[in-house]
Amino acid sequence: MIPLLYLLPDETRQVVLQEALAATRSVSLLDLRAELLRDLLEFVADDQSASLLAETLSATRGIEDRDSQAEALSALVNRVADDQRAAIVREVIALMQ
Repeated sequence: MIPLLYLLPDETRQVVLQEALAATRSVSLLDLRAELLRDLLEFVADDQSASLLAETLSATRGIEDRDSQAEALSALVNRVADDQRAAIVREVIALMQ
């Protein structure tokens, strides 16, 4: 689905993106949901990105396996604001200990 979004015209991309977000939100496996949300982050409009990032962080923090959670959080480090980055890094380090 994600590679397809790159190929679509803007107006179609937004429709497909909303469908992809709805489908992603129904995924019960948190690690998969977090990964899919993270992949969709680059396609949302600026006014939606903070909300989707918060949703992605929430799903990521819900992952039960510590290694998987640390890996998923690590993948988000470059997507969070500078003031959040240090906290995420500390979280990852704590999960890896």
